[in-house]
Amino acid sequence: MKKQLGFLAIVLLFVFGCAEIQPPNPIDVIKHPWGTKPDIRIGMTKEEVIKYWDQPDKKEELGTDRWGVTKEKWTYFGRYPDMPLDYKYLSITKILYFDGQHLTNVETEPR
Repeated sequence: MKKQLGFLAIVLLFVFGCAEIQPPNPIDVIKHPWGTKPDIRIGMTKEEVIKYWDQPDKKEELGTDRWGVTKEKWTYFGRYPDMPLDYKYLSITKILYFDGQHLTNVETEPR
């Protein structure tokens, strides 16, 4: 009886546990070959961004606000603009904005 219940539990786990798994869309796989989650997020520090993307190609200081917080714009130029991949800044130029030490906005430059 215990073996039958164990077998039934495994079968039910397999059937219902796998019901939510959807295969990836082929277009998503082409555009995001390493997953769909970005590796940088709003709120990250400059050091964390550098850890994932290395030093930017261009840094611009945009001035300071009335509280003395320095605003910066970092540009990572797309290396291969004709590639359909959207990984880091492989094909599309990305512009990152910082207030002080933290990332506040990410823009994609139009092709």
